[in-house]
Formats: sequence, structure tokens, C-alpha cells
Amino acid sequence: MDIRIVLAFLACVCYVQATYVVPTFCLYNKKIYQNNQKFKDGCHDCVCVNGDVKCKDCTCDYKYKKYTDKQTFKDGCHDCTCLNGKVDCKECDCTYKYKKYDHGKDFKDGCHDCNCYDGRVACKPCDCTYKYKKYDHGKDFEDGCHDCDCNDGKVTCKPCGCTYKYKKYDHGKGFKDGCHDCNCNNGKVTCKPCDCTYKYKKIDHGKDFEDGCHDCDCNDGKVTCKPCDCTYKYKKYDHGKSFNDGCKPCNCNNGKVTCKPCVCTYKDKDDYKIGETYKIGCNTCTCRDNGKFTCTQNCQYDGKVYKNGELFKFGCHPCTCNAGHVSCKNCPY
Repeated sequence: MDIRIVLAFLACVCYVQATYVVPTFCLYNKKIYQNNQKFKDGCHDCVCVNGDVKCKDCTCDYKYKKYTDKQTFKDGCHDCTCLNGKVDCKECDCTYKYKKYDHGKDFKDGCHDCNCYDGRVACKPCDCTYKYKKYDHGKDFEDGCHDCDCNDGKVTCKPCGCTYKYKKYDHGKGFKDGCHDCNCNNGKVTCKPCDCTYKYKKIDHGKDFEDGCHDCDCNDGKVTCKPCDCTYKYKKYDHGKSFNDGCKPCNCNNGKVTCKPCVCTYKDKDDYKIGETYKIGCNTCTCRDNGKFTCTQNCQYDGKVYKNGELFKFGCHPCTCNAGHVSCKNCPY
């Protein structure tokens, strides 16, 4: 609708009617809005009320929170303001080694060039000065036979030659150390293990071989041989192994078996040699060559000793000694 027609219409109404007429629309920013019509003006919520436009102040939504227009608040180290529906936050200053620096400030830390940006300090690595020459950080270079590099102001160089048993050797130099063949490689000496000579024969390092019943090996010029195992009565025993041959205690020592003669043990305390005797009550026991005792089987009854199988009378009772035990029968009358 043309704004000039609206204005002419309003002038006529005011001229004809002497009474006040409530407006039914609003004119706002060259636009017409009907009474009670709601609309947006930027971030503002507005409404047309009887010819007047009323608008609310803008609010800001920021990290799940609402802020009113022109309200200030903190976000970490940032100072923030809500303005016309938008949040504006200032960059943070920096604290570095107990000192404060403004945002955007350049400063020195030793040989480092540093900058403060929004609360964070970034420092460039240092260049190097080595033997009166300057090298950029990360630069590789050579110093004689050394491979060197510049890293944050420090030069590191790999060693070249070797020092071995108080002698110096150039990188790549081969030399002898006794029976060892040695080599200097970039500051490190490596030596090969020696081979062995054993009973006029040459044996390679790490080689296993046999010498009779011995298992042998060559390790860096030295031969070590294990003691022999034993074969005894068609059985094999490891070196150092103890075993029994009947009642004989035996031992395998480097291929040879030695056995002690049998003994008899009484009550796990006393040992008796073959043929020795001892008394147990009325009986006599003898140590036999099988390591076991044989004992007489006499009987002691009523203060008397009777031999095994012997018949005797006790009163009118006929009695018999049988393997150390006496048995008596009833009187025959």
C-alpha cells in the first residue's frame, strides 16, 4: 500500500471526526504492521500495540547459558559481553615463567623469540653457533668425520674414532686383540669371538663336539667338556647321580660307578657291618650280606629260654616254642 495514500486517509478521518480514533496499525522502519502483530527487528522481539511498536532487549545464548543485553561475564580467562544478541570475548593475556604478557606481545626467553596469543605462549626454537658459525634449527652438517645437527640451540655430533684398551683407532679400522678380530665402527669396537684349538684340532666358536664320552663346546677360544654319564648293569645314570644296587649305596662320577658295601640298620639309628651281631631279648641277630638281619626265634617263658621248636612242660601243660611264641595245651588229665 502506498504510504501517501495512507497518510491522506488519516488526514481525512481526523478532519471529519472530532473524536479520537485508536490506530489499528503501526508504521516502523518504513513498514506497516497490524495491531498486535509480532515481528523481529534484528535480534529484538517486537509487537504493534495500538499504533506503538514495543521491542524487547536482545539476549545472547552462549555455551548453554543465556545473558541479557550488555551483560558482562567470564569465560575462562576471557572477558565477554552480550551486545545486540552477540557475544564478544577479548583474547586472554599470558602468564609465562611467573610474568604476565599482553595478548599479541612479542618477547624474548633466552635465545627464544616468543609471542603471547590468546593466553598461550609459543616460542621458536633457537639457532646454533658452532665453531664461530651459525646454523639454523634442524640443520644437519659435518664437522670433519662427525655428523652433526643443530637442535634448539644445541649442537650434537656423533663420535667417529674409537678408543680401545687405551689405544685409538680410526673409524672402520680393523685390528687384532689376542685371538679376536676387531673393528672400529663410528666410535664403537666390535670383536669376533675366538675359535678353539683342542687336542691339535681347530674347533669353530659355538661348535658342539664329543670327546669320548664327554659332550664339549667351544666358546670364545675356550673348550668346556661336561663330565661323562655312567652305564652300570645295562642302565644309564647321569653324572653325580646316586642310586642303590640292592643294599649297596652307589654314585656315578664322570663315567665311573663306585658302590659302598651293604650295612644293616637297626631302628634307623645304628649301622652294622656284614656279619656283626646284636642281642634282642633272648635272641641273637646277625647282619647278612643282603643288608638284612636274621634273628634266632627263641622263646622266653617263666624265666627260661627255649629254642624254636623245643617242647617243654609247664606244670601238667605240654608247651611248644614256635618262632618266638609259646603255645600250651590243656593238661591231659
